[in-house]
Amino acid sequence: MPNEAHIIALAGNPNVGKSTVFNTLTGLRQHTGNWPGKTVAAARGDLTYGGERFTLVDLPGTYSLFPNSAEEEIARDYLCSGEAEAVLILADATCLERSLNLVLQTLEAADVPAVVCVNLLDEAAKKGIVLDLPALSHALGAPVVGTAASCGEGLDKLRAALAAASTRCGCWRTTLCSSPASALICLPWRRSVSGRSASAPAPSWGS
Repeated sequence: MPNEAHIIALAGNPNVGKSTVFNTLTGLRQHTGNWPGKTVAAARGDLTYGGERFTLVDLPGTYSLFPNSAEEEIARDYLCSGEAEAVLILADATCLERSLNLVLQTLEAADVPAVVCVNLLDEAAKKGIVLDLPALSHALGAPVVGTAASCGEGLDKLRAALAAASTRCGCWRTTLCSSPASALICLPWRRSVSGRSASAPAPSWGS
């Protein structure tokens, strides 16, 4: 009898590459329908890593867990339902500050291990934006993986991080400060290098 799949919720703002990440991780192992009692589409997909099975639940794109729409209500209710064993939160590397609202709300609401995926690093590099992902991970108290999902960069590290998070037991927050919002005010993880070309440091894929 095969082991039951670990369930991972996938949350993120619209237009952060959530569908690309979902499709790449799950391939053709997907099934779609509607959320119970809603006309909003629901998608689930399966992946296997390290001998473990995982089911990725793609939540509707949302900007906040304080719902103003059916999509946001579904995302909030699912994250608080306790079904998922871990949550993957997608953020946009080109405008990370805007994504952090949902990241912080999800870390607070979902009492399960979380992985933050900072996607679109290739687009951020074109704009001269370099992110210090280890510093962001330290500030959030959660693993942070950088990806450029459209070209496959960082996805192996993302799979490994999700597998580790989904099978983790006990308290998972290790370095979360008492006031994560205040810790991010000075934005120590972001350096704009606009106007610098050859001398600009390369983006860190999945550091």
